[in-house]
Amino acid sequence: MANVMVNAGLIFWSDIAPGGALDSGGVKRSGAPMDNPLLAELSEAGRVALASAKARDALVLAPLLAMDARLSRIVAQVREPLLAQMRLAWWRDELGKPAADRPKGDAVLGAFGIHCTGLEPAAIALVNGWEALLDDPPLSAAAATSFADGRGALLVGFSNISGLSADADEAARAGRLWAMGELASLSSEPDERAQALALADTDAHPALHLPSRLRPVAVLGGLSRRAILRGGAPLLGDRMSPLAALRLGLLGR
Repeated sequence: MANVMVNAGLIFWSDIAPGGALDSGGVKRSGAPMDNPLLAELSEAGRVALASAKARDALVLAPLLAMDARLSRIVAQVREPLLAQMRLAWWRDELGKPAADRPKGDAVLGAFGIHCTGLEPAAIALVNGWEALLDDPPLSAAAATSFADGRGALLVGFSNISGLSADADEAARAGRLWAMGELASLSSEPDERAQALALADTDAHPALHLPSRLRPVAVLGGLSRRAILRGGAPLLGDRMSPLAALRLGLLGR
C-alpha cells in the first residue's frame, strides 16, 4: 500500500461557525462541541469545512465528509490490501443499491441515504479514488490522479446538488487540491510528496473563486492550496492555520 497516513483529528471548530442547529440525521451546531455520530467520523479539516456550511447544506455535506473519512481509515489502517479492497467494494456495492435496500445501522450510510440521494455516482468515484491508493508502492502519478479525481467528483456532486453546477469546475479543482495537499503533507516518502506537489502545481494557480454557499469547498481547497504552496506542510496545526481557516470560511479566500 502507498505510504499515506490519514489525519483523523477530533478537534472541534464550532466556535468559528455561526450559531444554528441541525438534526434529522445530520449535524447539530450550537457553538459548543458537537455530539453526533457523523462528527465523530470527520477529519480535522472536515470539521473546519463543515463549520462554514449553511444549515441546509451541512445536512448534505456531513455524510459526504464522513464517508471520505471512513474510507481514509479503511485505506490507512488495514495492513492487507486485499482486505481493504473488500471493504471498499462493500461501500461501492451498497452505494449502487436503492437506499431502501441498504443495510440499517451504519450512521454514515444511513445519513447519505436520507440527505444525498442522487450523489451515488460521486460517492462511488470517491471509493474508486481511495482504492487507487492501495496500489503497490511507490504511489504512481496515475493512482494519485485517480484519488484527486475522486475527491473532485465528490465536491462537484455537492456543488451540483446545491444548485451551483456553474461552479463545478472550481469545485473539482478544490477537490483535487484537497487530495494532493493531503498526499503531500501526509506521505512519508519524499518522492511521493514531490510528485503530489508537482501534480498540484497547475491547480494551485490562481486562487479558488467560489460563491458564498460553497464556503466549505473553499475551506477545503484553500487550506490545501496553502499547504501545497508551503511545500507540503500540514493543512492545519501551525500557528496561522486557525486564522487562515477563519478567513476562508468568512471570505472564501
